[in-house]
Amino acid sequence: MDQQYTRKIQGLKEEIEQVKTQRDSEIEKLKKSKAKVNQEEMNKLQNKFVHDINTLQSQVQEFKKKESELQEMIRLSKNQRSKINSLNENIRKIKSEEMQLKRKILLDHKSYQNWKNDKTRELKSIKQENSKKENQIKHLNRDLERLNALVGKKQSEINSMSKKNHDVTKKREDTNDMKKGIDAHVDLILMES
Repeated sequence: MDQQYTRKIQGLKEEIEQVKTQRDSEIEKLKKSKAKVNQEEMNKLQNKFVHDINTLQSQVQEFKKKESELQEMIRLSKNQRSKINSLNENIRKIKSEEMQLKRKILLDHKSYQNWKNDKTRELKSIKQENSKKENQIKHLNRDLERLNALVGKKQSEINSMSKKNHDVTKKREDTNDMKKGIDAHVDLILMES
């Protein structure tokens, strides 16, 4: 998913360069044309390209921010999983120890009374520790669910940004249509002169 941000950022940077090249080309065409260039049209054209470039640069910054947030969430998620795995391993060891203690109780019948008092206390402590660790796992699982929900929300934001990107592309197409109209107007002026 993080590569998706990188690709989108690279794509937007390329679009910015294309819009700049297109802007420079259009301005150069207007300057080279023999017709008298209307400064207001020139300013309007420049402002349109500036707006498009600013919009794309703003999207690049937004994607960079989302990419950074996603990296942080992935890092936190990995840490949480690592803690959960460690706690699960501890619980497995504790349960294994508990089983060994129970077997020992059955085998060591001669010193059963003295041994029972000591080991019962030890078993109680192990169970308390086990209970604590299970509670920690529940808490970490809740945190993980919250992180997963947050990742889902960020994905939704990505989808929204993609739609905005589509809208900008549509506006650029509209700008190209406007450019064609200006070209036709310039051609008409050239024909009249």
